[in-house]
Amino acid sequence: MKNTWLVAVLLVSTGLFAQTTFNYKTDHEKMLARTKDAKDALFYDTQLQRFKAHDTKQTDTEVLSMLVAYAKNPEFNPLKDSFRESIVQELMTDQKYEDALGMANKLLKGSPFDIKGIYHKATILRKLEQNDSAKAYDKQWQKILKAMFLSGNGTSMANPTFSLGPDDGSVFIGLFIGAEVTGRKTEKNPEGQTVAVYEALLEKKRKLTLYFLIDDAQKRWDEESKKK
Repeated sequence: MKNTWLVAVLLVSTGLFAQTTFNYKTDHEKMLARTKDAKDALFYDTQLQRFKAHDTKQTDTEVLSMLVAYAKNPEFNPLKDSFRESIVQELMTDQKYEDALGMANKLLKGSPFDIKGIYHKATILRKLEQNDSAKAYDKQWQKILKAMFLSGNGTSMANPTFSLGPDDGSVFIGLFIGAEVTGRKTEKNPEGQTVAVYEALLEKKRKLTLYFLIDDAQKRWDEESKKK
């Protein structure tokens, strides 16, 4: 996937892709309202069922609408998700793939759009020689990356890419762009929202700075941290 989209990202970084379809600042509230309307095509429950059923006709906009809606869901807990992601990774490192699959399933049951969990599950299924199922989950994480790309080109603080998880930007950079993350920091945009700023290195040592809007994730992370 990264080879397919690398050219597009390079166009973005050089200013040839001036605008993406979705603008968070102007479109977020409208899209969020649509996800709550049972009669609307973007109704969250309907789109979630399609996503879980691996509907190949689901559009980037429909997937993005789910991410936008889930960021406001009381069940969204990036702190807990991060802990479970680490357990899955440890089990995979120890080659305990059946246990890793069980933990990945537990993670995704509570957080269906956890991109690291989806990616790990695809890898685990491949290790267990369940290749058809692995391909289905590959398509899921690819859907999320494409939806993220729709949300903003990520080349400036003014037009960041929407990120559901606090570190989904690293996955986007690694899998979508095919670059290596060399640094990460957080900053506030003029609206006071938290933005993750990544430094990345492309092939031939070309440097790239990308911006990801993680405000919802950071707020929820901070809220859960205070409960500890």
